[in-house]
Amino acid sequence: MKILIINLSTGESQTRNLEDPLVGGRLLSSLLVSEFVDPKCDPLGPDNALVFASGPLSNMRTSTGSRLSVGCKSPLTKGIKEANAGGMAGDSISGLGYRAIVFLGSLPKDKHAIGILNSRGFKL
Repeated sequence: MKILIINLSTGESQTRNLEDPLVGGRLLSSLLVSEFVDPKCDPLGPDNALVFASGPLSNMRTSTGSRLSVGCKSPLTKGIKEANAGGMAGDSISGLGYRAIVFLGSLPKDKHAIGILNSRGFKL
């Protein structure tokens, strides 16, 4: 499994391998937020990260295994917070070979972007 890291400020993306294939979901989103976010940053600023991490059972067709965790630094508590959702998003990310997608930075104020992730890779 891989982790996709997208820098919205530069438009660049990179992929790295996930060393432990059993890590996913809440644990992985918290680890990635800890890695990329300065604890003193403004949670509503461009130095925060937004992490989407599929669970370790995603795309395995198990009952309640298709989970997606979304994590970032919370503006309310200033700590790492995570939300969890069902549906097909976790399966879709895992089906493309990714365990997590990390968004860093921010787009310029007057710019909009669409990200496309498919079997050929990622394009912003």
